[in-house]
Amino acid sequence: MAAGITPKQLRQNTSVSSAGLQSLAVPVWVDANLDEVYCAIDGNFPNITHLDVGGIWNEDGLTLQDGVHEAIRVLSRGSFRHPRLRAKGKWLTMEAGLTQFIGFSNSGALSNLGIAIALSGASAYVYAGAYGETLFTSLIEITDLLPADYDTTEYVYGVNVIDGMVEVTINGKVVAVALYEIGNLDGGFLNNYVNELPYAMGGSRTFGLEASHCTVIGLKQEAPATGDKTLPFPPHHLWCNEGSPYPPRHYQVYKEKTATRWSNLATLGAAQTSHPIPVWGYTNVDVMFRSDAAGVLQVQAYVGDDTIGDWMDINNPGGVIVVPGLLYSYHLESIHTIIRLIYTPTNGDTIRWAEVRMSR
Repeated sequence: MAAGITPKQLRQNTSVSSAGLQSLAVPVWVDANLDEVYCAIDGNFPNITHLDVGGIWNEDGLTLQDGVHEAIRVLSRGSFRHPRLRAKGKWLTMEAGLTQFIGFSNSGALSNLGIAIALSGASAYVYAGAYGETLFTSLIEITDLLPADYDTTEYVYGVNVIDGMVEVTINGKVVAVALYEIGNLDGGFLNNYVNELPYAMGGSRTFGLEASHCTVIGLKQEAPATGDKTLPFPPHHLWCNEGSPYPPRHYQVYKEKTATRWSNLATLGAAQTSHPIPVWGYTNVDVMFRSDAAGVLQVQAYVGDDTIGDWMDINNPGGVIVVPGLLYSYHLESIHTIIRLIYTPTNGDTIRWAEVRMSR
């Protein structure tokens, strides 16, 4: 047993599998002191001061004292591969000079923020960087995707780090996707979908998703913000565990830049274009579609970058005519970054079902 850890603080279960091999479960902390699980710092690297975690983070949340603290961060002592973070709480009301964030640090410097939900000034962002807050960093705005009562009602915020992309969720619903290693595609094209329903999209010309990540929660205050601030995300409402590099995904299809799903959508005779669906890195992607009339369905992938690029049909040039009432399924034959669907009805068709399933 590790030095300084008592049996009360650590529970281990051993069991024998059907093959007769003994397995040791991952240790589970029980009644551990916060300082044994987390570390806390104030300031920016290399000028940092170590703090007592319990002195700034408790059941009320994380507290920054005006005139005492500059930029406080609490980081987990353990790190995770392909981590999934869930945090239940509410944000402080946004104001100039105040930055608040929850997410991951994926560099060696404790002061660096890598992947996070960040509220800074009057805007909210998905923070996507490789080495920290100033180097190779992309900001994907999600201000209009926050709940209107973000500062008065508790929600569960999530960050999922997958090879190739990061998902941000609110109460389990995806509100933003950051795509990594996509060349020049992030420079302008994906900016068309920043801060847009049903989920914002953006890119980052960085790497770092394959690294281990420690969780981080923090507050930073500069003029004109004043006064003590407590971010109401308590320690017992923060959960993180390791995930899969390519977990199965099931994306509903929405009308472009709206919260309207295609399933049971009355077209009223008008052509429908879907919101882009991120499929980057997945080798098994299936489009599922059903309508009540024989309209034309195009499955398109964006090919190229900001200077030379366009949407191109990949299921069949000009699309395919679907059979009324029957399921149409198309399996992508190659790896793409993002796809979309276009449906041209024969008259007043109703789309009965549309979704995209991914696995690897």
